[in-house]
Amino acid sequence: MSELEINPSDLANVERIAVPRGENSKKYRQAFMEFSGITIPEPADMRQLITRAGNIDFFWLRSLDIPQVVADGRVDVGITGTDGVLDFDKPEAIRSQRIGETVCRYSLLATPEGDQWLNGVFAVERRYFAPMARIPTSLPRMFDRLARSDDMPFRPYPLRIGGSVEAYAQLLGAPAVADIVQSGETSKLNGLIESRVIRNIGPEAVMRS
Repeated sequence: MSELEINPSDLANVERIAVPRGENSKKYRQAFMEFSGITIPEPADMRQLITRAGNIDFFWLRSLDIPQVVADGRVDVGITGTDGVLDFDKPEAIRSQRIGETVCRYSLLATPEGDQWLNGVFAVERRYFAPMARIPTSLPRMFDRLARSDDMPFRPYPLRIGGSVEAYAQLLGAPAVADIVQSGETSKLNGLIESRVIRNIGPEAVMRS
């Protein structure tokens, strides 16, 4: 096993664990419990943000914030998603391990015209000659990293978007946006096609490097 990976024995003496809140929390927590053998208690009240069981304190945080508190040494281990790992701006400060199956997708969502344009961009004979396009997304660091690693002629749109990414295709006149997709129903309702899956997203255990 690589020194950058995490195995269950690394978690034997942890005392502080960052747990994600939000839509995929239950699936991520279940994957971590199966991986680690550590039971994460349900809080008596969902407004309770710190719970304790045995010798472990559990901190309920936003998934995208968890890599930073891990890197800062505030907790021993965190549970986040692939998006949390890839959007973290100091990747060298953490190590991560995929611990479960795909839960959702990070995809390019396009208008019908944009879908045709993307098909042309990804055609082998045209890909490297396509002009650089700015794609709206709420995960700009992740998008930039993946666009560069996958050699895609895209960069994130400079506007930092906090949510409702689908609205920005029409608002900004963009052929496509990049967003996390669960069922795809929101995209369809807003006239967008899931044109291409960039990455599958699943639960990750994160520790300090």
